[in-house]
Amino acid sequence: MIENKRFYIVYNLPKTLLLILFWIAFSCGVVFAQEKADIGGVALPDSSSVSSQYIYDSESDRYIFSKEIGGYPIGIPLILTRKEFEALVLKEQMQNYFQEKIQALSGRGSNLEDTQKNLLPELYVNNKFFQSIFGSNAIDISPQGSIGIDLGYRYQRNDNPITSPVNRRSPGFDFDQRISLSLLGKIGERLQITANYDTESTFDFQNLIKIQFNPPQLSDIKDVIPGKIGSRINDIQGKIDNVKSTAQDIQGKVSEAKNTLNQARQKIDQLKNNINQLPNSTEQVGNRVSDYLKGKVTEDAILQNIDIGNISMPLNSNLIQGAQSLFGVRADLKFGNTTISGIFSEQRSQSQNITSQGGGKLEDFSLFALDYEEDRHYFLSQYFRDNYDAFLDTYPYINSPVQITRIEVWVTNRGYQTNNVRNIIALQDLGEAHPENTRMDQNVPDFFTSSNPEFPPSNAINRLDPDEIGFGGILTEAIRDIATVRNGFGSVKTTEGYDYAVLESARKLSSQEFTFHPQLGYISLNQRLSNDEILGVAFQYTYLGKVYQVGEFANGDVPGTSLIQSNTPQQSQQAPVIQTNSLIVKMLKSSLTDVRQPVWDLMMKNIYNTGAFQLSEEDFKLSILYTDPSPINYMTPVDPSIWPESLEQEVLLNTMDLDRLNVYQDLVPKGDGFFDFIPGITIDQRYGRIIFPKAEPFGKFLFKLLDNPESAKEDYDIESTFNKNQKKYVFKEMYSSTKAAALEFTEKNKFQLKGRYKSEGGDGINIGAFNVPRGSVRVTAGGRVLQEGLDYTVNYEIGRVKILDEGLKASNIPIDISVENNSFFNQQNKRFSGINVNH
Repeated sequence: MIENKRFYIVYNLPKTLLLILFWIAFSCGVVFAQEKADIGGVALPDSSSVSSQYIYDSESDRYIFSKEIGGYPIGIPLILTRKEFEALVLKEQMQNYFQEKIQALSGRGSNLEDTQKNLLPELYVNNKFFQSIFGSNAIDISPQGSIGIDLGYRYQRNDNPITSPVNRRSPGFDFDQRISLSLLGKIGERLQITANYDTESTFDFQNLIKIQFNPPQLSDIKDVIPGKIGSRINDIQGKIDNVKSTAQDIQGKVSEAKNTLNQARQKIDQLKNNINQLPNSTEQVGNRVSDYLKGKVTEDAILQNIDIGNISMPLNSNLIQGAQSLFGVRADLKFGNTTISGIFSEQRSQSQNITSQGGGKLEDFSLFALDYEEDRHYFLSQYFRDNYDAFLDTYPYINSPVQITRIEVWVTNRGYQTNNVRNIIALQDLGEAHPENTRMDQNVPDFFTSSNPEFPPSNAINRLDPDEIGFGGILTEAIRDIATVRNGFGSVKTTEGYDYAVLESARKLSSQEFTFHPQLGYISLNQRLSNDEILGVAFQYTYLGKVYQVGEFANGDVPGTSLIQSNTPQQSQQAPVIQTNSLIVKMLKSSLTDVRQPVWDLMMKNIYNTGAFQLSEEDFKLSILYTDPSPINYMTPVDPSIWPESLEQEVLLNTMDLDRLNVYQDLVPKGDGFFDFIPGITIDQRYGRIIFPKAEPFGKFLFKLLDNPESAKEDYDIESTFNKNQKKYVFKEMYSSTKAAALEFTEKNKFQLKGRYKSEGGDGINIGAFNVPRGSVRVTAGGRVLQEGLDYTVNYEIGRVKILDEGLKASNIPIDISVENNSFFNQQNKRFSGINVNH
């Protein structure tokens, strides 16, 4: 109650009293301001005129600290001993050092760029033995980079009734780190450390570390020669300076009395010259001793260099090639005129040689008979496979009555695309007329509508004609619905994966994703199919002036959807049902691989990929060899009594009908000795493929070629009937089984395709590597080593060599390029060690 009362009294002061107090305060302020203006002031001296200095008194061995203004001392001098003075100076230097670092971190102060470059303190090792080894006691480390750490907690909950309640929750920590570090360290004057590490680098060889121990570059003799030798030379230097000054004084006096002291002047001049030569000789000797002790004079030092980490070992030798991308230890020694380099390391690169000619790159390829390109090339029907050899008997003229005009290709929709998709039903026997190439003729009477088994494929050739649905054919309307496909064959027993394949939302390939041969009847896909993918086609062609079709097209008479109205009275009042109609196409590949089915023969096994792109006929070479055990380009008889006379010493290139023409594509007996480069028939220029004019060049073709004409018991399907020559050379297993199964018959896989092609394109020669180690590219032309920058340039990032000498490219001299590729070094560990001696 008392406190409230006081508050009440103050709050109710009269307004007159408040005005009086305010006037008094204002008056006092005015008087004080006037009085202050009238009083005179004393100006303090500038702080910059105050000087502080330390004076050393040698008699008392004390340091005297004093402050002066204009030469007049102020204050009492501070007298310090030697230890007190050193402690005081150290304290001031530490304060200044930390103030400088704080200003650099906060972004204040002058010369921020210089102070922020290296915030680490300078390190010293107070040890004479350390200094004698490394040349100095200073340690300088300059790191650059960043370190990032992410810490988190992850909690997942999966309400799956199958799993137990304990396993439905999965907590855990999430930890991630990112380190990008570049380090440059120097220990003394001899040891240098270079490191580069990044956790997000693409390849391991990008993380480099190198420790280099080499002689320093010192010249000051007083800092180099320690102990009594150094002090002795310093004393000699001081005495020489005294003698030099005395000589100058004597020279002045002699010049005044030169008329009377000519003989003395000559002696003094001679003495002066000797004295002038003495310091120069002493300085040269001192520098020589300094350089020798510290290794600056490399021709006198035994230990020249030591490298640890990422090192290189170039060798000027054609017999043994050096390497650039190495990890290990290297030491260089020198004994007079003999230099020894020793190395023990791991080679992190793969050496390869490339031959170029005329500005293009010459590539070698080597393929065996079993290295055909699988799951990419397919015959459109059994008719084209059976007549393939006959169509190409007269190449370059194709003897085919068929001309394909339209084609649609359907594959499994791996990318779940929504454009150009339809449900398809792929039938294996669709359009087939030969009983040996079908399955349903065994269960369906009168399956074929034509009695000619050699008739070309057509929908109407057998009872699988999609146009006959509902008009007496095998197929019913249930085949259109993907859910009732099994009922779409009526009473005929069929098996999915063999007789037919169902593919929902199949993707239609664009014209850029495949190519087809209109006369030979096969397609080539740009992308290889997987084992579980399905391939179906529909095509249209002309034969002897008539148009035939196999399968159904997407824009044909079958719409994508249709409305189905029920005929029952109970459901007549309901809305019609939307049904998605499936297309019926020819099956070329099923999701099930069975070599016993006729569809297996539709995959072509006579096309080989050389790895080239945009192949040119110039400088293309191909040879077919038989390795048993050394490669030869002809076959030798096992049973000479039944060996065909036409095959006596015949080159395999002629035997396989790949050399029948000359350079003008005229038919020549036994050919001209070179591969017949005919685009679209024997070669695919765009993708660099070799195409044999036989469907089974190492199978049925060789079987017929080595057949005994006097015996009729040989049967290609029964291997026990083969003669001795056929048993050795015919590789039937590569066509009747998968490639994996045919690998077991290694004694048959002896035919080899070997050759060379010239690839051009881009700026320069592609050396087949990227991020090439610098200095690892070596280019020679006709045995002469070319110089980088003068004869050629190298783009080490993308791996291209550009020849600058146009005359060298026009001369057509083979250019050999050796390069190291360190992109795949971790796939194979190799050691690189040895000693190189040069005298």
